[in-house]
Amino acid sequence: MNQIHFPCNACGACCRHVNGIATLDRGDGVCTYFDEKTNLCTTYESRPLICNVDKMYDNRYKDTLTPKAYYLVQARSCVDLLPQNQDMPLKTEEALRQAGLYDEGELEDTEKVRSLIVSKLVASDFFLDKAPTDNKTNH
Repeated sequence: MNQIHFPCNACGACCRHVNGIATLDRGDGVCTYFDEKTNLCTTYESRPLICNVDKMYDNRYKDTLTPKAYYLVQARSCVDLLPQNQDMPLKTEEALRQAGLYDEGELEDTEKVRSLIVSKLVASDFFLDKAPTDNKTNH
């Protein structure tokens, strides 16, 4: 089991950029499960695997990528989606250090890691784990 939790700040940027993912896109690029009034996910506990950074690592990438490579690419994606998230890579590095998972000597090729992440996605990653709930919890 993963020793780190992605330091999501619940900005909702990823929820506003699901363009083309038929099972999530309500037609305008925003996730059908995203509540714009609260900035929270309406299916947080049963959200699709693709929406759970930690669970996605455990299920798809732990045997292929180091935590540092995977989590830093996720953090950089936060910045790409919303420049105000510029502190996400630093927060993620700190979380990795606290978990003892940050190797100063390890280098990662961001584009190569992103390509690998995309290549390992499967259709079921975009579906709910179970029936939606009414619980509105942080993204």
